[in-house]
Amino acid sequence: MVAVAEPSLRPIVSFAILGTLLTTGHALRARIRVLRVLSLPASCIGGIVGLVARQLLLRTSHSAGQFLDQELIVGWTDLPSLLTNVVFVTLVLGEPLPSPTQLWRLSGPQLAFGQLLAFGQYAACALMVAVWLGPVYGVPRLFAAIVPLGFEGGHGVVAGNRAALERYDYSQGVSLGYVAATIGLLVGTLLGCALANWARWRGLLASVRIQDEQRHQDAAAEDNG
Repeated sequence: MVAVAEPSLRPIVSFAILGTLLTTGHALRARIRVLRVLSLPASCIGGIVGLVARQLLLRTSHSAGQFLDQELIVGWTDLPSLLTNVVFVTLVLGEPLPSPTQLWRLSGPQLAFGQLLAFGQYAACALMVAVWLGPVYGVPRLFAAIVPLGFEGGHGVVAGNRAALERYDYSQGVSLGYVAATIGLLVGTLLGCALANWARWRGLLASVRIQDEQRHQDAAAEDNG
């Protein structure tokens, strides 16, 4: 007789909790204006809520924390490496593809700028580790990849490179990458929103000037009418 394994509800429960956290993030973002001003994504807000809830649960009961990790959020560590591919593959899904000439004319400058920033981060960090951090403080060479993985990539990219970091015996690089990604997210969001609001207030944004010109034209048309 062949024993049939009972189906597990862990994947379904885990997915349901992710959906609940995302819905909570959307609800908080819709109700709290400062979150919209800061342009914090709903996924980030929901993740913070989940992190706080998990830490409170761990402080309440260690067994409850183990149950949470082993039964309710099982499989989350394997999702980023998969979902990162899904995100980038579907970026242009359903969009009309321009000709190569038009594509290069529109995206060429941005592509060059993006590559300059991307490889510039790797070059600057590698030089700093090779010249200063490595010889003086004994920092491993793989530390040079932590800042680019966190700042340029983000939490999902760091999680997707977990296996590579562990293969080269630098498992602590995963935690450092999460720190870099968190700092990059917070600083980029707060500083970026502050600069955007300042530029909007000073009328430096092209979209704001166009809207102002359109309002003036509409007002003039109404007066002439």
